[in-house]
Amino acid sequence: MANDRRWRGDGRRRLALGVIVVAVALAGAACLPPAPSPSPPPLNLGFTGPTKLIDGLGPGGDVAGYAIINNGSSSVGPLSVELVGGSGVGTWQATGGSCPGSTLAPGASCTVSTLWSAIALGNAGLTLRISAPGTTVATLEVTGSGIGPAFEFSGPTSVTDDSANGDSSAFGLVIQNSGATTAGIITVDVTVLDPSIGAVAITSDPCSGNELADTLSCAVGFSWTATQVGSTTVRITVTPEFGSPATRDLTATGT
Repeated sequence: MANDRRWRGDGRRRLALGVIVVAVALAGAACLPPAPSPSPPPLNLGFTGPTKLIDGLGPGGDVAGYAIINNGSSSVGPLSVELVGGSGVGTWQATGGSCPGSTLAPGASCTVSTLWSAIALGNAGLTLRISAPGTTVATLEVTGSGIGPAFEFSGPTSVTDDSANGDSSAFGLVIQNSGATTAGIITVDVTVLDPSIGAVAITSDPCSGNELADTLSCAVGFSWTATQVGSTTVRITVTPEFGSPATRDLTATGT
């Protein structure tokens, strides 16, 4: 009888201890962090196309095409296409192609057509992003550049006039756009930094009001009339429709 009571007492203690162990285990399980979500499979795409786009500030743009191939072992799609970047320098937009909405089997390819339009001088980072449901994003980094005209001047660096005889001294200046893009309509202006020494007039100007395309040139005629002895700087300014103004200084002397 005593042994039975001891057995029953030991059984109740073992049962109570088991309940405590289970309760502690359940409490510990409730405190564990959730299992991390599995990472999406990579989007294994290859890109073919230019990574440098250049556009002048005039009308038009740099048209570029890209081929995207599925280098993975399973089909991916439907594809989404996004072009980002260029803020402050230009805009990059998709103009067509077969990639948007398509599904690519392994080894298959599609295309994206783009247009880069510069609005300012400088460079900007651009990104072509291709995505598909349940996968990572595949990207291609591109640089978009905005360029303007470049002016070169040919002509004298100084001019002299006799301030006592009332005559004028004529000189000319050839203006060439040596850049890779049009300057658009240009304007030519001239100023004398110290007008007490004399005055400059434009005698012929087929340049102002006309477009100066890349590699082209035009010539402007001037006259310098000195009113007293001394020297000053004559500044000739070319202001293009697209791009930044350019200046040419020469020394004007009165004798």
